[in-house]
Amino acid sequence: PPAFPELALERDAQRVSNLYRDLLKQQVESGPVIRTLDLPNPYNTSLRLLEQSSDIPIQVENQEFFLAPQPILQLRR
Repeated sequence: PPAFPELALERDAQRVSNLYRDLLKQQVESGPVIRTLDLPNPYNTSLRLLEQSSDIPIQVENQEFFLAPQPILQLRR
């Protein structure tokens, strides 16, 4: 084993990545692409088209979600 655990972790991550890429390549190259129709939708509307409640004014379309930065914790010595 390597002298540093970080190197073993990096090596293992690279091996998992290589395996994943190889399996994806095998899946794509194994035969022709099979295309199927979408399943029928049992609903006749969507949440986006429903009337909005006046109690909770929410508008998410065309907006960005921003997360507040986490406070920096200072350790006491």
